[in-house]
Amino acid sequence: MANKLLYFYGTVGSSKTMQLLVTHHNYEAVGWKCVAVKPALDTRSELIETRAHIPPIKADIIIKENESFYDYKDIINSADVILVDECQFLTVSQINELRRISVERDIDVLCFGLRTDFNTNLFSASKRLFELADEITEVKTICSICGKKAGFNAKIENCGDGQITPSWNAFEQRCWKHFHYSE
Repeated sequence: MANKLLYFYGTVGSSKTMQLLVTHHNYEAVGWKCVAVKPALDTRSELIETRAHIPPIKADIIIKENESFYDYKDIINSADVILVDECQFLTVSQINELRRISVERDIDVLCFGLRTDFNTNLFSASKRLFELADEITEVKTICSICGKKAGFNAKIENCGDGQITPSWNAFEQRCWKHFHYSE
């Protein structure tokens, strides 16, 4: 499975990060060096963690909007696989770099993130991943109200102006009916 760019997307609460942590464990269990990445825009913690009882991992790279993955050449060159959490917060340029790195280094890059924001707009990085990824997998979950398949992120808590990642409790996964017609 070498030199592929893989995109795993889903709503909030769909276990994307949990799957990243399990994937990290599985690769490291067979001796592969994983490089864990998260965008600096995700300000919750330097750790990649979930609400589930799975041990968190420390991000090897916390990349800022104005940085390049090539700024982290030594870390990238040590990787057998790259795992990216909250990839929707990367820039289009950074997604393009991950595509190139997967081929140049002959390694897989697995990106986990949201498809759309709470206004149903594609994140620019998510759009680019839909355009470039070799494989695209939806991480499915159920509506927090009715149990049908969820595809939308409902904002349920006032996050404040400009705050991108307020808390785990600010959003819920919803089906279209409960997203669009909720009070």
